[in-house]
Formats: sequence, C-alpha cells, structure tokens
Amino acid sequence: MTIEIKKILSSKIVWVISVLVVLAVYFFVVEQKLMPQWKHSAAVAKKIVPIDKDNIVKFEHIRSTVTIVCEKRDKQWFMVQPVSAKADNEEIDSVLSVVTGTDIEDKFKTDELPIADCGLENPRLTMKFTDNKGKTYVLGLGDYNPTNSFVYVKRGDIKEVMTVWKYVYDDADKAVFDFRDKTLLEFNINDVVKINCIKNKRGFVIDRDKNQQWWYLEPSGGKVKVSRNKVDDYLFQVKNMKATAFAVEGAKNDDFRKYGFNSTAGEINLWLGREVDPRRIVFATQKKIEEIYARAEGSDKIFSVNTENFSTTPDDPYGWVIRNVIEFGDDEVNYLEFNTPIKTILAERTTTWQVIGKERLDINISDLVNQLKGMIYTEIIEENPKDLHRYGLDTPEVKVVLYKDKSKKVKVDTIIFGKTPVGNKNYCLRESENMVYSLLENLWERVMSDAL
Repeated sequence: MTIEIKKILSSKIVWVISVLVVLAVYFFVVEQKLMPQWKHSAAVAKKIVPIDKDNIVKFEHIRSTVTIVCEKRDKQWFMVQPVSAKADNEEIDSVLSVVTGTDIEDKFKTDELPIADCGLENPRLTMKFTDNKGKTYVLGLGDYNPTNSFVYVKRGDIKEVMTVWKYVYDDADKAVFDFRDKTLLEFNINDVVKINCIKNKRGFVIDRDKNQQWWYLEPSGGKVKVSRNKVDDYLFQVKNMKATAFAVEGAKNDDFRKYGFNSTAGEINLWLGREVDPRRIVFATQKKIEEIYARAEGSDKIFSVNTENFSTTPDDPYGWVIRNVIEFGDDEVNYLEFNTPIKTILAERTTTWQVIGKERLDINISDLVNQLKGMIYTEIIEENPKDLHRYGLDTPEVKVVLYKDKSKKVKVDTIIFGKTPVGNKNYCLRESENMVYSLLENLWERVMSDAL
C-alpha cells in the first residue's frame, strides 16, 4: 500500500470519526438536553398564562364592582381585599389550574379584530397573577365569540387578541363568597379520639382505643362496639361541612340570641389527641327553609348551613353499633398464618389469596378472610381475662394471625378460637384488645369442618 493511499484512508477515518463525534454531541446536547427544554418552552408559550400554578403567590380578581386580592402564605391562600379572611384553597387552585393549563386557540391582530368589538376595551373580568419571582401577568376576559364557544382574552404582554374555550371565563366567574373559606370546623380525622353529639335533646359519647376501635361510652349499659367505617364517614361529613352564607360576622351576644343560640338544637363536640377542650359546632333552633344557623365555638361568625349538615348526626345512638369481632379493609390484610394443633398454613394476597407451601385447606382462603370479617359476636364476655381455661382458650383449636404483608412488620391482629363448645357457647379472643367474645355461631363448624 502506497503512502498516498494510507494518507487518504487516514483522512477518511479522521473524517468519519469527526462526523460521529459531531453526531454524538448533537444527540447529547440537542436531543437530550435542549430539545425537551424547547418543547417545554413551546408548550408553555401556548398557554393563556405561561406560569406554573404552584409558583403563583398573588392572585387578583378584578371587576368594575369589586376587586378581590388573595395572597399565598405557606401553601394557604388568604384574602386581603375586600375583607381580611382565610381563603378557600380549592376554589383558587381550581381557577389557577384552568388558566395556567388551557391553550390559546387563536390569535387576531387588533386591526383585524379591534378590542372594542370583542368586549376587551373594558373587560368583564381582569385577573392578575404574580409568581414567586415577582413576574406578573395580566389577563382580560371579554365577550363570547359569535358561536358562543370561545371567549376573547387579551394578555398585557401580547398585542393580539386571543380566543380560548369559554369555560375559562365560566370557571373564573366567582364572587367574594366563593373565594372565602367556608369551613365550619378544621381538624384531621385521624386525630379525633372522642365524639359527643347532641341532637333533639338526645346524645351519645363514643371514644377510640389504642387499637383504633370505637366504643360507646354513653348511653350503652356496657361495652358496645361502634363501626369504624361509620365513624370515619361521619367525621368526613363534619369536616366537609360548608357555610352557604355568612349570616353575621363579628357577632355579639345579642346576635347569638337573635339567631336562636340561647336554646340550641344540637351540637357536635370533637376531642383531638390530648386536647382537653373539644372543638364544637353548635346548631341554633332558628331555621330558614332548608337551612339552619350554626357557629363554631369561639368564633364570632354565624353561618347558614344546609339542614343536611345537621341531619348527618344520627338520631339513634345505636345506629353505628356493630357486632363484628374485627373490622379491616381489603388492603389492610395481605398475609396470614392459620394455625391448628396439627398444621400451619401460610397465605398471601397479591391480586388473589394463594396458599404458600405444601399444606392445604379445603376452603378457599378468600372465603376464610370474608368469614373473619363477617364474624358476629353475641356478647362481650370479659376484658383482660385472668382464666382462659374456662373459655377453652388456653389450648386454642385455631389461631389466625393477620399481617399487613409478608414482611410481618405490621401485625394487624390475632384471633384465637377455643375448644368448641364450652358450656354450649363458642368463644374467641381478639388479642389486640385482650377481649373474649361469645360467637353467634361457630365459624369453624359452619365453614371449616372439612379443613381441620
């Protein structure tokens, strides 16, 4: 091979390598680094307001009749004009989500579509959005277009008139009351440890033990279980009680008397954690059609609320009583041990329950779990029993251990079934409560006679 040929080949190799390097740099810098940024910038530029909703710290809602100004402090919105009050985070976030998440549909030069012809000379609504870096966008919303499908908008930093879907205006068409926080009572459901409700001069008290089980304290005549699901549903309703109107703000004693609080129709008292005093909602005797007046203890506001809020408190204090030995959700138990004197069976739930290992039961594990959840007691026999022998529980016939998952780090509970029967009764022990129950019928005779 001649020297000239070697030089040619060498230069071609260098050229190929250079091209590959350029391509690699292009792919890494442009495709991997810059292209996603360009695409993001292009997508943001198409939005009515090109700003991240979560970065907005000030929101102004301006009409000819009223200006509403809200500011965000530590993730909570507050109204600072026309009144100073806590704002409704959900309502404001709803408006911000629509405005920052909606694309511009079309643009028109103002000589083609004068602002006076589309309601933008004096907009029906003007909104201002200021982010955490001080950048402010001003958006005016005018008339609907001739088809009534779009609304004309004008942004302060863009010369053209734009159109967006009409729901942008419809969703932002709110008043002062809409943006105000209307919550009667603030609390975390999981923090509630005791509830006292009074309605129509009848009342009840329930409290929660360390195992998250609710019990009637009064009136009960003994230990009576309360459904955890029923209580959670009720607390969810109480937490979401909203005022339909502010009847009086800055109320005095005369106002409370005027609106019927000198003789109340009922009240809801919630104790949270270690708090000594309850958080209280009081319902007045005075009503309007489908509405009743209410106030939170310590508040100077009198609210109108829908009568459904008052009716959520049950008249019958035993409406939540359950006779289940144990309550648990489908996602709370995903692993179990089934122990008898002659064998131990392990089972795990992924999508369905499956037995692990060689040992088998003649019953479907899903049926077993459902039977445990539906197991009814006739009586709570003894708490912290001193003599398990009298109930046949000292040498259990069956022991079922329930776990959150197969790691066994979280044990949900253990249910022990005694020798059957003892004195014509069937007994079981729920270990977390250390409580002995008599059963309505013997689970193991009914479901598992062939399995043992």
